[in-house]
Amino acid sequence: MRGLLMLAGDPVVCLSTAVEARVAKETLRGLGEFHRSASLPTHGQTMRSS
Repeated sequence: MRGLLMLAGDPVVCLSTAVEARVAKETLRGLGEFHRSASLPTHGQTMRSS
């Protein structure tokens, strides 16, 4: 997928890279939140995800 985007031109590559970076950051943050809340003994904390 990324190879196709690279062939499409610089604006598309810049846009897709920015989107990928944002998605990756959100995903890592979400995983961090989930891991931290999942490791807590109280189940009430897991519901507070956002």
